[in-house]
Amino acid sequence: VWDWAEAASGSDWSEVQALEAGPSGSVYLMMRSRGGFTIQGQDFDDGHQDSNDFTAIAHFSASGTLIGKATIGRMSDTWGDAYPVAIEADGDNVYAMVEGRSTIGVGSVTLELNNNNDVAIFNISMVDGTASWAVSATAESLQRTLPNGNTESKGSRVEGFSMGLDK
Repeated sequence: VWDWAEAASGSDWSEVQALEAGPSGSVYLMMRSRGGFTIQGQDFDDGHQDSNDFTAIAHFSASGTLIGKATIGRMSDTWGDAYPVAIEADGDNVYAMVEGRSTIGVGSVTLELNNNNDVAIFNISMVDGTASWAVSATAESLQRTLPNGNTESKGSRVEGFSMGLDK
């Protein structure tokens, strides 16, 4: 049984990348979008009037009210995926990871992602939508040991993501 549902209306396309449970029954929605969209009268866009993709995070209360929002904007041509957020115990800060290439940022906190598979992690306040820090990483190839003892190498690509908080 659903207690509530929410729709996003926009000018281009948007896709859900992650849905995470937060404290006190709240929910965090992470979306990748182009052209912006609106939820409960609040506009989500990257602040640039262009056709670049951006990532949005919406924080809903247990009753479905939008109580926080943030965007990770692209400042140049890019593509990429957004991965689930890790949420601090109080729900006020989240850690979001995106993959792609371009200059990317939340407000004044920006990073340059140069490789097609660079990743960035942002620490974002869901109270005011600002980032306190960000870090990026590049992986050229990954190697793993298979159960039979053989190794397998692949070009880098993030296929799954999990982050734990240690306080």
